[in-house]
This record gives sequence, C-alpha cells and structure tokens, in this order.
Amino acid sequence: MPVEKTAGTPQENTVENSLENAAETLETRRKRLLHRARYRGFREADILVGGFAEEALPEMSAEELAAFEILLACNDHDLYAWITGGAPAPGDVDEAIIARMRAFDAAAKIRAG
Repeated sequence: MPVEKTAGTPQENTVENSLENAAETLETRRKRLLHRARYRGFREADILVGGFAEEALPEMSAEELAAFEILLACNDHDLYAWITGGAPAPGDVDEAIIARMRAFDAAAKIRAG
C-alpha cells in the first residue's frame, strides 16, 4: 500500500524535494526555478520574481538556489508584499535574497525589452 504524503511547511517540502532531486545538475535546477519564478499567481509577480530570477539565477550558488526555492514555495501575494515592502518578511526567510529582489529594477528590464 502506498504511503500518502502529508503537507508540510514550504521549507520541509523544499528540503524533501531537494533530496529527491539530488542528482539534478545545477543548470537543470536553475532552469526549473526560472520556470517557477516566471509563472507565479499574478502578472506583477511574474514580472518581478521572474525578471529577478532571469538575471540572478546564473550566478547563484547551490545554497542561494535552495534559499530561492524556499521563497518560491511561499504564497505569491505574501512574497510580492515582502519584495515590494508592503509587509515585513518573516524571520525564517532568507533576508539576503529578499534584499536582492528588492534591489532588482524590474522597470529597467521592461524598458530594455
């Protein structure tokens, strides 16, 4: 009889997913995360999170990729509020990644086409 998975926190689910994907290359992981970042729950988040990912993912270390993946597991509207300053980010998220996302100039990327 198969064992049913129970829902855990985003961090627990991401750690579990990371262990299952241990053989995944960094390049494949970056592509997967870029896809997840580009297709959020609403257009503004797609632009902001996806634009940031497109620019930042190529230089991220494995640890930074893990932190970014945890953020992608969070609610879209919460994540968008943390990035735009509409709400403070909780203490259990990576502040360095949030700070980098806040510094990202999505408007410049849109203007550049």
